[in-house]
Amino acid sequence: MWKNFDPTPYDATGFLAHVAALDFSAWETDPHARSRRPLFIVLHNTSAPTLAQWVEMGPAHDARLHNLQNYYEGMGWHAGPHYFVSRAHINGFSDPVRPGVHASCFNGVSIGIEMAGEYNVEAFDSGDGAQVRDMAVLALAALHNKLGLEPLPFSHGVCGLHFHRDCVQDHHDCPGSNVHRDDVIARVQAKMAELKAQAPSA
Repeated sequence: MWKNFDPTPYDATGFLAHVAALDFSAWETDPHARSRRPLFIVLHNTSAPTLAQWVEMGPAHDARLHNLQNYYEGMGWHAGPHYFVSRAHINGFSDPVRPGVHASCFNGVSIGIEMAGEYNVEAFDSGDGAQVRDMAVLALAALHNKLGLEPLPFSHGVCGLHFHRDCVQDHHDCPGSNVHRDDVIARVQAKMAELKAQAPSA
């Protein structure tokens, strides 16, 4: 099993504490790194399992994450995505302070976040999908604040919130047609401001 594999299902409070404690100094010395630190974040969806198939807690939840880790490792990957987001949790996965494997164009320079669901079919603006969206926004906001990044519109440079489909060589329509970048960016920017306002004064 990978070093520092972390299948913890963090709630919102737990995830903010987790991010606050991260130290990215090891990133640039990792042999898989292509940058001194993460340059942007890439948003994905799992497609399979769908959100309807995703279990939030308990033995089935734990088995899912361990099975995913075994699957990726069995393909020869040194790591996978950094987090899996569900309705009520941001689940740890690969060591977030080291490069993962999640999009061939962006490995070594980015954090990869998977959202449980198939968002070409499942709703992203209502019901369970909206809960996943809101948890993903929290994850994105906390990590952008921690890394000093801005979730700007995607460009083929090094800035902006990337979707997996921006890596055209992977041929993935990910995170799905129901996920709209402008809406996600606006929500992340609002959440970033909210989290900064809530932070204790130095």
